[in-house]
Amino acid sequence: MPQGQPFRGEAPPPGFLGWLASQRRRFALWAPVALGCGALVFLLPAFEPPAWTGVAALALAGGSMLARRFLSRGAVVLAGLALVALGYAVAVLRAETLATPVLRAPTLAVEVSGRVLDAFGHRDGRARILLALDGVPGLKTGEAPAVVRVALRKIDGLPRPGDRLALRVRLTPLTLPVTPGGYDFARAAWFDGIGAYGYALGPPRLLPPAEEASPVAAVQQWIAGRRFDASARIHALLPGSTGAIAAALTVGDRSQIAARDDEALRDSSLAHVLSISGLHMAIVGLGTFGLIRFAGALVPAIALRFQLKKWAAAGALLAAAVYLAISGASVPAQRSFLMIGLVFVAVLIDRSAFTLRMVAVSAGVVLLLAPESVLDPSFQMSFAAVTALVAAFEAFEDWQVRRGRPLVMRDGWGGRFGYWLLVAVLASSVAGAATAPYAAFHFNRIAFYGVLANVAAMPVISFVIMPFCALGLVLMPFGLDAWAFQVAGWGIDAMLAIARWTSDLPGAAGHVASWPDLALGLVTLGGLWLALWRGRWRLAGLAPIAAAMALGWLALPPDILIDRDAKNVAVRAADGRLAVVSGRRARFRATEWLERDGDERAVAASARAGREGVWTCEDKLCVARVRDLDVGYMERAGSGARACAAGLDIVIAAREIEPCAQGLTLTAADVARDGAMALYIAPDGTVSIDTVRRHIGERRWTVWSGEGEL
Repeated sequence: MPQGQPFRGEAPPPGFLGWLASQRRRFALWAPVALGCGALVFLLPAFEPPAWTGVAALALAGGSMLARRFLSRGAVVLAGLALVALGYAVAVLRAETLATPVLRAPTLAVEVSGRVLDAFGHRDGRARILLALDGVPGLKTGEAPAVVRVALRKIDGLPRPGDRLALRVRLTPLTLPVTPGGYDFARAAWFDGIGAYGYALGPPRLLPPAEEASPVAAVQQWIAGRRFDASARIHALLPGSTGAIAAALTVGDRSQIAARDDEALRDSSLAHVLSISGLHMAIVGLGTFGLIRFAGALVPAIALRFQLKKWAAAGALLAAAVYLAISGASVPAQRSFLMIGLVFVAVLIDRSAFTLRMVAVSAGVVLLLAPESVLDPSFQMSFAAVTALVAAFEAFEDWQVRRGRPLVMRDGWGGRFGYWLLVAVLASSVAGAATAPYAAFHFNRIAFYGVLANVAAMPVISFVIMPFCALGLVLMPFGLDAWAFQVAGWGIDAMLAIARWTSDLPGAAGHVASWPDLALGLVTLGGLWLALWRGRWRLAGLAPIAAAMALGWLALPPDILIDRDAKNVAVRAADGRLAVVSGRRARFRATEWLERDGDERAVAASARAGREGVWTCEDKLCVARVRDLDVGYMERAGSGARACAAGLDIVIAAREIEPCAQGLTLTAADVARDGAMALYIAPDGTVSIDTVRRHIGERRWTVWSGEGEL
């Protein structure tokens, strides 16, 4: 049977196989899914696959595609295998090409110099810079990180991208997950080219410029400089969170949004507005397209002789590319640029664009350029939302065709408003439902009034904030941007008012415990099955979603959590919530524990509750009762002999001590070797230990001895 053709001369197989055969035109939509699976095969193992496996995978991909040309049966399976192998090979190539050097142990105070790649403010008042180092004293070239992220001391103003600085810093290795199964900060930083963190011990000193950079570096520096200048200009025009949000929407700088406003945007499901994505790119691209066509139509000599539509498409494509570069080229921005770029390319070549195919091509290109994106929350939420939206409206339009008439007639202003309201409600509901599992998994939050907030805010965002932010960016080089950003600021203030009002409603946001990784995989499979197929068998996608919900519901939370250097410990109290032993030590990690547990309390509140009925502390030894076992935590200055003499079932020591004669002893050396730990106590008193090392093992970006924290 010829490739890609329906069955000829024979009846299609009955049932599921017959339905699957009818979906052949949609097989291509699964291509990026196969590429992502191949990337996961490289990224998820707790060991570093050797480079030769990438070559072998590439050979397997080529062989599968070659065999596919000679086989009719099984051709789809071979194509899928080829794409999985290609995704793996690309991930290996990406890692080998980056080969980011990482710091293996913290340094004492050292004097370093380098070139500023980027600089951004922070809500804690300590600006951050990305610094391309000239070297690190005491380390060889291959051992020293090439790029570090440094937290500066409080200074007036920010260094500019391209400045050369000298400063005294303390460097620390990349941060490992705070708990087994937690987010791997080190992996994300490594793929961003960062090899260490650091904090400045004094003010930076400006150095004379060095020799000219390479052409590529010069372009990157120029773009970073323009983004820096635009962000500074916007902050000067619009103070506070208003300016910070305007900067986020124009140049992708989200660093200075006030914590209260950031939380309100998340709890109202409006935080997606801050991520430069489809809405922003559509307004810039389609706005440019319409403006060029309108301007050309005003000149009859041009309108009658030339194809204005193609001129407008080329201009819009260029405008979208410039906006992509200025905005920082985040994953959602890349996806949106690729999608709208395909629309304009289709106009240029007189072809029609297919929506779900655009999504598939965009996802495929992103995965080929940056295969590590498959584990990025932004990638997952962005493509989940756009895939669900396109599939839902495709199904909605098909249903209206079968119905014989539209659900809402668009006659007159009332009909058009009703149609817009219906589309807004459907879009917000579908996008919210599609991204909710990922928000729950990565951020442990679900916004329950997202539809209400989005329907209320979208007119302001679409017709005030984004158009005037884009216009302000265009007018900025001419110094005429102040009025445009002022209008945008009024819109941002209105959006913030909606976000604050929505987030203050009773039960606006739910805090949920972290799901198992398998649950997220099942939700993704089920969602894709529902979105990419057509017909009744697509409903089979509900089965893995139901299984994922069951897994999340049945997952047992840990009874004891130990920080990666034993500075802090949390135990599960009788009320089912975590009680942290210290509200001051390792606060960031303790905060992550509570968030992953679905607990909205602050660390101080958890520690206070622990002191009132869970932990009993005396002479540097704290004891708690957990599931009929006595658990002791010995602080760094405590006595190991006293801890062992207490006859505890589990002793956790913040320094190295000899193991106690009875029970389980875990010391700072144990967690330094294996990372943060989670302990589970069975009904019979058996203790099982899960560690970060078991999850991430030995990878290029992991450091197991002497790691520190920024």
